Amino acid sequence: MGKNEVVTEEIATVETSEAVEKVEIEIRTDLNKIVKLARFENIKTKYGSRHPYIVTFFNDEKVEFADTEGFYDLLMSYKKCGKTDFVKSKALVEELRTNDEGEVIGKYVCMKYVLSDDSVYRLFVKNFSSNKIIDNYYNYYNELKQQGKI
Repeated sequence: MGKNEVVTEEIATVETSEAVEKVEIEIRTDLNKIVKLARFENIKTKYGSRHPYIVTFFNDEKVEFADTEGFYDLLMSYKKCGKTDFVKSKALVEELRTNDEGEVIGKYVCMKYVLSDDSVYRLFVKNFSSNKIIDNYYNYYNELKQQGKI
């Protein structure tokens, strides 16, 4: 699959004060094949516990994703209510956001979760430079794969 090949398409709407704007989100590169492990970790500090989302890649390098919206707490609420299989899918993806004219508004890498009620949540990298780190590991993975080392 090429770097700019479109895998799937979704349509989302963004409400503004004047009108409803239609925004397309295209998943470009499925980065999930370089992910070895992706999960929330429990780190205890002298002030309590924190739960960063850590993605570990094929080469055991790690990148932290920010949970600014309390997604960890949402998942724990499902677990505390005794529900299982509430996560339909999770994947590390690169997405493009375009407007109605097809112009690219933005590009981002995120961990995309789809829950059993079809709600979609995205966790974004904590540091801006992590986007380039992920891109480097993806390219390195493809090089190793072409050489037959993976």
